Amino acid sequence: MTTEALPKKERLLASQLCDFLDNNKEFSVALVAGIRKTGKSTILKQLKEFYYPDAVYIDLSLKKYSYEELEELFFDNPTELLLLDEISYLKDYEQYSQLIYNLTAGEHNRKFKVIMTGSSAAHIVKLRSTKLGGGRAKLFRLPPIMFIEYLYFTGRISSYSEYNNVQPEDFEDYLFLKDLDDNLCIHFNGDYFNSFYDEVEISNNASCMSHSHVSLEKGDLTNMANLLAYKLSEAKNYMDTIQPEVGGQEHIHLSNLGIKIKKGLVDLSDTIVADSKAVMAGANNIPAIGRILDYILYSGIAHVEHFRTDSNAELKSIGHILNVLKNCQNEKDMKDLFREISICMNSPLFYTRLGSEIMEKKDITPDTLRKGMLFGKMLELYVRGGIAMQSRSTILTSEKLNLDDSRGHELGEVDIWNQDHMLLCELGTDSKKDEQLNLRKYFKENAIIRIGSSRTKEYFTEEHHRIPYAKLCCMVDTGDIFKLEATMIED
Repeated sequence: MTTEALPKKERLLASQLCDFLDNNKEFSVALVAGIRKTGKSTILKQLKEFYYPDAVYIDLSLKKYSYEELEELFFDNPTELLLLDEISYLKDYEQYSQLIYNLTAGEHNRKFKVIMTGSSAAHIVKLRSTKLGGGRAKLFRLPPIMFIEYLYFTGRISSYSEYNNVQPEDFEDYLFLKDLDDNLCIHFNGDYFNSFYDEVEISNNASCMSHSHVSLEKGDLTNMANLLAYKLSEAKNYMDTIQPEVGGQEHIHLSNLGIKIKKGLVDLSDTIVADSKAVMAGANNIPAIGRILDYILYSGIAHVEHFRTDSNAELKSIGHILNVLKNCQNEKDMKDLFREISICMNSPLFYTRLGSEIMEKKDITPDTLRKGMLFGKMLELYVRGGIAMQSRSTILTSEKLNLDDSRGHELGEVDIWNQDHMLLCELGTDSKKDEQLNLRKYFKENAIIRIGSSRTKEYFTEEHHRIPYAKLCCMVDTGDIFKLEATMIED
């Protein structure tokens, strides 16, 4: 392997893993979970080539290694870093992962760190909750290319810290990965999804623990693709998902686009979902829907969104949600669950890269998604998903608020409430007036990071931050959003 064989520019996660290796004293093992073709192997090779030349890199997908062979390969090298690519290809990988962890504690008088990756992201996440649970490993998630990475790889910024001058048009271009090297783009098509089944089957066969098993059947991911776009309009309940209605959110005069249909107005989000109805509707598909949603949650492709309208109501626990999805056999159980939660994709690229293909069946161009309410929803999706992705939790969650005050008056909707970081965020592509921001009405006496997005305006009022949405997306990617000053609201 030579430096010429590797890209010179690195994913943001490469620098985060360097920080983990050099400075983190809490964990000795890092797990990197990400779906296929996101660049996990490339990152490990870059770590060895550019930063840690003495590291031992082993690709477990190339041949069947025994644990003894791994020990021999590693302990014959004077290194403090072991890079294990595709760990779930190793037979009984859960048990061996624990053995490897035990070695990092100082057996053989040698302390070192380990990074393990796997393309079956659900298996890696489950590994973190079994043999590497209980604080034994730190989990990193590698999503499809992020906005700030897109800017860096296309030369619009020179480093991950120089994003102050990004423009709204940059985010629009990102949604369609304009000018990005095709090798860095994931094409969410049938061939790509079919490869998931092989990864899951290999990892299931290598597993020795029933809890690690992932249920995924042929056709599930195609059905998932047909359901993706339901989140484009707004948080939907289960019945909205399988029985979409035309009209209501983003009315477009299709006749102006030269498209001939019976209805003059159509909700684009419903148009996309309409192609899903025949595939997913009906009681016979309930177990399949449960399997799909369970899989994308464990894979980190999606998160659970709680929409809180009652401050005293108890949120559905993740354990309960997963149990319903795993065991659901009838429509009533699914409908009851979706009265209180929604399951949302973490990245708008799943819509613009896949949803656009579905739209093309209706002869609607992807550029239509660059404007109006749908564009605003994709911005909200990006920020909410990006914040959720930085959680330590096994299953990612987010929370939206629309509560009443002590007198029963509605406080209004706030898009994101993240209690871990004490952060409120209200998103939009155009600026509301400061006094119209609902986030000013919540938790006034608490020190909270309060952010209202805008198109181009940026300032700090001593009570809340105004940040252009393109810059805000970069701050979410880097984690800089959590470094902003927390404020209280004076009456």
